[in-house]
Amino acid sequence: MRSRAILIAGLIIALALAAAFGWLAWQVEGGRSAAFDSHVRNVVHSWSNPALTRAMKVMSFIGEPYVIWPLLCAAIVVLQRAHLNGWLLAIAMTGEVCIEQTLKFTFRRPRPSPFFGYPEPSSYSFPSGHALGSLVFFGTLAALVAPRIRSTAAQGLLWIATALLVGAIGFSRVYLGVHYPTDVIGGYAAALVWVIAVALGDHAKKRRIERYNER
Repeated sequence: MRSRAILIAGLIIALALAAAFGWLAWQVEGGRSAAFDSHVRNVVHSWSNPALTRAMKVMSFIGEPYVIWPLLCAAIVVLQRAHLNGWLLAIAMTGEVCIEQTLKFTFRRPRPSPFFGYPEPSSYSFPSGHALGSLVFFGTLAALVAPRIRSTAAQGLLWIATALLVGAIGFSRVYLGVHYPTDVIGGYAAALVWVIAVALGDHAKKRRIERYNER
């Protein structure tokens, strides 16, 4: 009964997030988000200072694919040695790439003009790959590690640290001017839908195995 409730709740949340992403994409596609994006970009840019710019460049660097993928390989090895499902992380990240590229080439949103002379990426803008990829990678990794931590307080700190890191990576893309705010929000929404889908699939698989072993 509890397993069924988890599956239903997860499905409802995923559908709600997917609907939210669809609404946001509709706003972006029709240019309805332009005023919001422009306002937030200007406000964030008004906070700029040399120290914050350096910190944001570091956060953006952490979210780069050439950083995330070596971390993924290392994480899979460590997780497998710890008898955790490292391949679930690999599946999550493989799906992330497919989702990101599909959405980018579907909407083909041009990039905004970067700030601080930051190099403009060659890919499309919506959704943010940094936001999508960092949430899928660090979120799934935290979900796999958290159950092995006995202390509730330590688990809470893990999730807080994960949220702050992923949030900082997304914020850095707006701060540096290489993404609109709605790109980052869209990336997070798409990532959450996918992470929940992967988690529900894994939960359903474990449930089938448990039922089979009970026979």
